[in-house]
Amino acid sequence: MTLFGNSLFDFNVHAAAVLPRVERLEFSDFPGLASNGCVRQPVRFGMGFARPPEMPGHGLDPCPDAFQEFSRPES
Repeated sequence: MTLFGNSLFDFNVHAAAVLPRVERLEFSDFPGLASNGCVRQPVRFGMGFARPPEMPGHGLDPCPDAFQEFSRPES
């Protein structure tokens, strides 16, 4: 049995997709942790399943406009 916690860009879904038995995969849509929205083709979730992007590699194609929303230049 394998459990996965939160990860940047929900990268953990790729490992979960290739392992034979994953019981749980944590997903947080909490502001500040929701990095899944910073890529052009995010991991999709529905009906109890996580689906990684269907493109070569890990499918992590950053969306620069989305990163502006998360930047904090005043900090």
